[in-house]
Amino acid sequence: MKFTSDEMVKAPIDHVFRACTDFETFARLGRTRGARVARTDDLGAPGPGMTWDLAFRLRGRAREVEVRMRRFDRPSGFVADSLSGGLEAVISLKLTEIPPGGTRMVSTINIQARSLPGRIIMQSLRLVRGRVRRRIAMRAEAFARRIEIDWRRKLIRRGAG
Repeated sequence: MKFTSDEMVKAPIDHVFRACTDFETFARLGRTRGARVARTDDLGAPGPGMTWDLAFRLRGRAREVEVRMRRFDRPSGFVADSLSGGLEAVISLKLTEIPPGGTRMVSTINIQARSLPGRIIMQSLRLVRGRVRRRIAMRAEAFARRIEIDWRRKLIRRGAG
């Protein structure tokens, strides 16, 4: 099952890439919502091979997810693999520069079942697919608008300073 969002962001590609790869901020946000987020690699800088272990509750059940960064192409995007409870997901972000000074941000989550419990989860997900698509679209749009606001603030500070 595949979920895709496609947003136009009024900010330069480098700024959008930095916002999309601010993994420490995403981890902090997850922790404030009750998740356990642990980076498990020894890499000094972001790149392929980065790994995380996540644990959280979803619909009353404990979930654990392993995430591994497969590709990290500055500033055009990344691809990460995740594994959880019989489900395997490939998460990708593709950024494309669009004139004048904007960025097209396409994110994709492709989920596949790898076991019988995973197939059961996928069947449940199929029943609410439309709701999940709408939720992903709303969050992607809100994230794109936050990136634009951050970019405008940065421009104002640069002009004032």
